[in-house]
Amino acid sequence: MRVDVGAGPTMGPVSAEPAAAGVSGEANVTAVDVAARAQSDVASERSGTTRPDAPAVPPSPALEVRGLTKRYRRGDRPALDNVWLDVEDGEILTLVGESGSGKTTLLRLVAGLEQADAGEIVLRGRTVCDERTFVPPEHRGASLVFQDYALFPHLTVEGNVGFGLRRLGRAEREERVREMLELVGLRGLERRYPHELSGGQQQRVALARALAPRPAILLLDEPFSNLDRALKARLRQEVAALIRATGTTAVFVVHDPDDALAIGDRIAVLRDGRLVQLGKPREILDSPCGPYVAGFFGIGEPADELEL
Repeated sequence: MRVDVGAGPTMGPVSAEPAAAGVSGEANVTAVDVAARAQSDVASERSGTTRPDAPAVPPSPALEVRGLTKRYRRGDRPALDNVWLDVEDGEILTLVGESGSGKTTLLRLVAGLEQADAGEIVLRGRTVCDERTFVPPEHRGASLVFQDYALFPHLTVEGNVGFGLRRLGRAEREERVREMLELVGLRGLERRYPHELSGGQQQRVALARALAPRPAILLLDEPFSNLDRALKARLRQEVAALIRATGTTAVFVVHDPDDALAIGDRIAVLRDGRLVQLGKPREILDSPCGPYVAGFFGIGEPADELEL
């Protein structure tokens, strides 16, 4: 097995005339200097100034999950069983496991689409779910990218990206949409409808729509499952690069271990609703916690066969 662990993205110039469908005419994502400028802007916003003698205060995690448990029916085995984890600011965490492992349930609980039976969820220092609190999804500041992208077929690319920006003034909304379309490499396609786009372009529209409100956290539910293997390998690096360029904290649900290794700063492995291992890709490959994790990632080949 040859896996690129956290490999850097390959990004080229944007084609002015991408194909309406298919893979061969797929337009490349936005130019690397656009992503670099965005990443630099994020770093500048976060830097700030502090007194030289001020004690260092460790930043709070963007997401804190504390003892989260969920049953869909009384008496059933928990779909999620006492899960604890943090996601740091600007980090990409991948949730991986077999079907029924609880990864999508965890994502839906964070989004507010399900209510936990026990435990606590804290987003950016604010408790959004515990035994006394339940903040509805529209007030959590989380953006969700669905497996099928869930684009509005009656809206253009521009209309889809701007859909969640209705609280902004018209000029600010139009500027934000232009910024997002440039970031994902879709300038010039503003007037097209989803059915006039290829699968990869539709995914970029969904990503731009999710990033446009500048969410507290971005949640992605198996965004590559509908793509063929060759296109998936390219787009997963491009999507990760775009998320990092904006400094957005993100949680990916994936079922393919190659996706988890290529995208995540850290990987959370779930099995039967429980978190069995949490660590960086290299840590998981070097020190799997047991036979299940080792088998899931196909570990057994010499370490020098794995590219970092």
